[in-house]
Amino acid sequence: MKERKIEDDYESFKQSSTVYDLVMADLKREGKKSGLTHLETLCAVAFVDTPWTPLNGGLTAANKINRRVVVAMHEQIFKEVKSKGIF
Repeated sequence: MKERKIEDDYESFKQSSTVYDLVMADLKREGKKSGLTHLETLCAVAFVDTPWTPLNGGLTAANKINRRVVVAMHEQIFKEVKSKGIF
């Protein structure tokens, strides 16, 4: 990653705008290949490193996402991602 001037430590990597741009470009390219419409195309992503498990309430016992808990867990991240969208 030195050729793209991305730091080696995890926090810098997670906050890097270069990494964000590369991930978004790749996801948009895959969406286009899959035939997603304009309304289905991603406009923002977030890197979350907290696992969602039944123990912390992020997943139910049947391993389904517990949306309210996940949103509460990452409230600030959701606000930042929403601000980049159409809303």
